[in-house]
Amino acid sequence: MKKNAAILLCTGAAAVGLLAGCGEISRFIPGEGGPAAGSAENVTTDQAVGTGPFGWLPEDMPQILSETEPDRMIRDAVAEYFEIPREEWEDVRYYYNFTDLDDDGTDEIFALAVGSYVSGSGGSSALILKNDGTVVQSLTTVNAPVVVSDEMTNGYHNLVVERCGGGADTEAVVLRASEDGVYENVPDSQETADLSTLTGEALLCDDMTFDDTADYLTLAD
Repeated sequence: MKKNAAILLCTGAAAVGLLAGCGEISRFIPGEGGPAAGSAENVTTDQAVGTGPFGWLPEDMPQILSETEPDRMIRDAVAEYFEIPREEWEDVRYYYNFTDLDDDGTDEIFALAVGSYVSGSGGSSALILKNDGTVVQSLTTVNAPVVVSDEMTNGYHNLVVERCGGGADTEAVVLRASEDGVYENVPDSQETADLSTLTGEALLCDDMTFDDTADYLTLAD
């Protein structure tokens, strides 16, 4: 939903990177409410240019916008897990996509919460949910987009995200899952992604700039 302008209390270049979104929304694939959001038939030739806000992504990688419909189950999971007071709900955005992380035919949900209550200079807070709203795990210092790699570890697709903040160089890191399907957290990853061979699809490729023209969901929706 379109809301009034909000301000994140982030600082430095990392904050700019967090808030900067896709400069040309027409280049990206809209979510369509469920598994079809990431399907191959949605891929167009006018996308993933390898430049602009998400220039670190490989060329020709599908870039997918988050879903646009408010989802009370996801909203409640985010608000409850991160203990967000109701008076903060209008200032916390949430973005989500459906993706089958373990190729079992049932989608999980990747949800990113953005706002001063859940974000910092290194990124924002995220949840991986089962399709019934059960929280599988949380992740910290996450920056969009999130790549679901074709490469798998222990039966789960690897995730690749940009890591920044804390005075360190910005780099794309790999998050691998343990045997029980729990991913390592962004600050703990010691593996830099090889972008020259990376394939998969990029989720949450939205314009996350905080202005009055952006279209987004808040916990108050």
